Amino acid sequence: LKELSIFYNMSVTQVSAIFYTWVQFVYLQTCVLRNAFMKGARATDIRHMPACFRLLNDKVTVVLDTTEVRMQMSKNFQQQGNTHSSYKHYNTIKFLVGVSSRGAVVYNSEGYEGSISDIELFKSSDISVFLEEDDVLMADRGFTIQDICDEHKYKLIIPPFLAGRTRLTAEEEILTKKIAKCRITVERSIRRIKSYQILAKPVQISMLPIMSNIFSIIC
Repeated sequence: LKELSIFYNMSVTQVSAIFYTWVQFVYLQTCVLRNAFMKGARATDIRHMPACFRLLNDKVTVVLDTTEVRMQMSKNFQQQGNTHSSYKHYNTIKFLVGVSSRGAVVYNSEGYEGSISDIELFKSSDISVFLEEDDVLMADRGFTIQDICDEHKYKLIIPPFLAGRTRLTAEEEILTKKIAKCRITVERSIRRIKSYQILAKPVQISMLPIMSNIFSIIC
């Protein structure tokens, strides 16, 4: 914002006000489209899905994953602890992202403090507003949310667990490989999101109030 103020010969305060206003405006436009995105993913004929999804014999509605964006360390000790990611080992904002079988981002949550688990993030997000009965959700092993899916009548596809065994069965090995191939879709989408320059540096504390909106616009 400081660079923009110099470029346009305006005060940082003026530039900030304009920037914040436009972020809010564009974000509201994306909100209108969110329902349409999920409906589009739901309406996709399994015959038109990529081969890796067709092999599962299930019409996957959305592939889920989480991603973390680095943020500046807060001077508030409680916020430092709440935003510290045990996975990344620094302070982060964590988002839930859902993509269609063709790689289009059809859902993103608000930003949460980096210490939150994948399960708690799923529970706290508003994704259930956009899902319907019989929707098929694909995720990684960290999403042990079968109880929630049963409650809402979603179908959950995640890789099988060893559950005390030394190895998976042949069928489970095949299923794990099929899921891994499909999950490349969400991993590529997240890499694209992370390629934006605004996420290249740690997010400033002053930007936190609108970071969820910015992330949604990027998606």
